[in-house]
Amino acid sequence: MMRRVLTILLAVAALRPAAAVNVLYRESFDNGTGGWTNANPNGPAPTFSNLIAHQGSALECWYDLPDAAHPFILAKPEPPSLAGARSLRFWLRTSQPAIIVVHLSKANGAGYETAVFTAAATWQHVELSLDRFRLSQDSDDPDGHLDPAQIVHIALIDASRVIPLPTNDVVHRGLWLDEFQVDDQDCLTAYSTKGQLPFILENFQEDALSWTVGWGRLEHDLKAGEIVWHCPKDKPATGFPGLLGLLGQLPSKGPRSLIVTLQCSQTRKLAFLLQQQKRHNQPELNYHLIKDVTASERPTSFVLSLSDFAQNDNDPVQPLDLSKVSLFIVLDIDAAQGKADADNDLRLSELVLTSK
Repeated sequence: MMRRVLTILLAVAALRPAAAVNVLYRESFDNGTGGWTNANPNGPAPTFSNLIAHQGSALECWYDLPDAAHPFILAKPEPPSLAGARSLRFWLRTSQPAIIVVHLSKANGAGYETAVFTAAATWQHVELSLDRFRLSQDSDDPDGHLDPAQIVHIALIDASRVIPLPTNDVVHRGLWLDEFQVDDQDCLTAYSTKGQLPFILENFQEDALSWTVGWGRLEHDLKAGEIVWHCPKDKPATGFPGLLGLLGQLPSKGPRSLIVTLQCSQTRKLAFLLQQQKRHNQPELNYHLIKDVTASERPTSFVLSLSDFAQNDNDPVQPLDLSKVSLFIVLDIDAAQGKADADNDLRLSELVLTSK
């Protein structure tokens, strides 16, 4: 239902006169690196090349990721004023599957970030609404919010060794960046254009993903607007049977329900988890709700009351605070317990916060 409503709203919006886009910062890399640098002064400097580019020339970086303690950081210090910014848009390509963190630093030292998961050797268009950015785990901000007028530093960080991937043993890697732009227009990844409910947390209408899996394989069907998690019945030696999605800044007040639209090829017992971010003065807290999902050929929308999410037994007792939630996880309990009798395809098409 929410998908049909969203489609109608987008169609109506398309009939209105298009507002002029105010581009606050743009770099095509056609004539150089545009001031982007390797944050490690002893590391190889980025170059620009037209051999691998989405359009014209692109920024090209080759680097080593020896371990989690030494991520690669591609930085743009002191961009022009980004006051009024609402979206970041760029084309991104990596030589290996990668976790690329997009980090914004404010003048007061506070950092905000989100991440995308890239495929190998594929140009992907990344559009990020500023409400997708959360305060970094090791950061504090006395202002309490991301003010684009205060952004003084932009960085792309290859954090692939921080969260293990199947190809995390690949040390030498390449990254290409093209057509980087910051503007004042909302993009499709915006949770809510005016900060009002409902919040469309995910509808998979954009090329880049902020989702990954603990085991199995993840496929993005952009045309259908869904992701497909192919989860084998046999438990591997490492990993866990979970589908993980990164979340941006959610409202602490107003939402009462989470609508999850999905379908499974096999009947499964699933746990839906909301994970509150661990910070230096706050423990990581997990809240779960368990549902039996029947095999179906059509998607089903589950309305999950936030008041029904229970804390894990070993966690300190605290009420759920959505503003602190950074991860949404779907856990296949049957697969985790070795009770699955067949491989399962889970198709997730929508995630919506509502006041109902």
